[in-house]
Amino acid sequence: MIKRLYIHVPFCASKCGYCAFYSLPLPKPSEIDSYIGKLAHDFKCSSHLCGKLESVFIGGGTPTFLSAQNLGKLFSLIRSNFDISADAEISIECNPETLTPEKARIIADFANRVSLGIQSFNPKFRRILGRQGSVSTIEKAITLLTKNGVGNIGCDLIYAIPEQTPEDWQIDLEKAVALPLKHISAYSLTIEEGTLLSEK
Repeated sequence: MIKRLYIHVPFCASKCGYCAFYSLPLPKPSEIDSYIGKLAHDFKCSSHLCGKLESVFIGGGTPTFLSAQNLGKLFSLIRSNFDISADAEISIECNPETLTPEKARIIADFANRVSLGIQSFNPKFRRILGRQGSVSTIEKAITLLTKNGVGNIGCDLIYAIPEQTPEDWQIDLEKAVALPLKHISAYSLTIEEGTLLSEK
């Protein structure tokens, strides 16, 4: 049986309009410290039950909202508690605007796949979705990752955004294809109950 580990980092800079996942926007430092401490406890108690891991996926929330120091702590906890296969795929979700040179170096030393939350290259549709950051941060993030040796980069895109035309969607796809990406995930916008978009 293939063993996989998923870790949910429930923190982000702000809540996107479509997001129905559990997350805490702008958490207090004490909340992040408590989270890291709880992971350390749970890993120590339960990691021996997992066996050799064939894949690790760190999602959220926004894992790269964590400081470089806390990202390093998280990766160190995973390394020290789990038996990870030498050829395991280790993935982390990343919002481009939260990536710094230091975080890129730390990620490259641990993960071999990064999934960028792009959603749209169009500033208008990014505003509708409640996305943080400008389009310019996307290419900067890819440059930071590739310079540090991360070649397996993918992205998430969303279509069927209010006011988006098929032509708008084609432009987003063309821009994604022009980037050095290995994988593109495309999701139809779903208006989940309780989200900011559903209230609008």
